Amino acid sequence: MAEVAAFPANAYTLVALVARHVVNESRSEYLTVGNDLRVIGRFDRTGTDEGVDVLPIDVYAECEQDCDTRFKTELCVSMTTTQLPNKEDIRTLIEMNKPVHIWGATSAPGLGTLTEIVDSANGDYIKIRDRQEGRPFAQKGDSGAMVCYFDARREVLYAVAILVEVMSRDEGDQNEGYLAHILDIALQKLSIVNGYDFVFI
Repeated sequence: MAEVAAFPANAYTLVALVARHVVNESRSEYLTVGNDLRVIGRFDRTGTDEGVDVLPIDVYAECEQDCDTRFKTELCVSMTTTQLPNKEDIRTLIEMNKPVHIWGATSAPGLGTLTEIVDSANGDYIKIRDRQEGRPFAQKGDSGAMVCYFDARREVLYAVAILVEVMSRDEGDQNEGYLAHILDIALQKLSIVNGYDFVFI
């Protein structure tokens, strides 16, 4: 889950981003966080795009001040600002064999490497491989985790994509494959459907 702000009519609302397929499978009505399952928002499936496996959830106003909107590096350093790379930026990261990570419900952190962009009718995705053999990048329960890249030289954290699927392993391949929806493209589509912009805060 990640948090961004939506800006309708010169005001903002804090929203959490979750994987839509997880919401559909859970059949839950509310978004909960923490071991105490605190309710911080209610699922509303209006304003969604069927080709985007990302669902924005309005966070209750009384819960906003308790939400930590910072993303973390793989060394668990919380960053105060996060940037959103576009598709061409991601192509460059792939060409340079850059590492990515997640802080998922199960994998904390999960370490991977970008391998390719997958263009499909349902949107643009990236494929990710395990960075280390025997240490999976993601596991069951990690769907919806934000795939991030940290540029240590510039000290900038990039939110690249949102994890949506663990793919089946190819014959003879020891590493798992993973699919993630490119976040910049997903948010652009959701902005068109909803009529307001999504920005990181």
